[in-house]
Amino acid sequence: MDVGVYPNFSDPIFMEGLNKSVFIKNSVDDYFLGRCWPGTVVFPDFFHPEIKFYWEKNLKNLHSYFNYSGIWLDMNEISNFCDGECIGNSFF
Repeated sequence: MDVGVYPNFSDPIFMEGLNKSVFIKNSVDDYFLGRCWPGTVVFPDFFHPEIKFYWEKNLKNLHSYFNYSGIWLDMNEISNFCDGECIGNSFF
């Protein structure tokens, strides 16, 4: 599991994060876009006061589909294939 979230407007996990504004923003107050395994991604802001509840809710939801005893964050830090922000990949 990587921490980057693929920006898909039909994905309730992405939409919840967007509505709660829990993704990292750039200097012009737009969402910072990176690139990782799924392609263009946004990254959770681990300093945001709501991020714990966002992760907890979505991990519990995942657990309701299949029983697991833990998760392994393959890259437990933000990993970006671009050198800085991936300019020109806006999803808005």
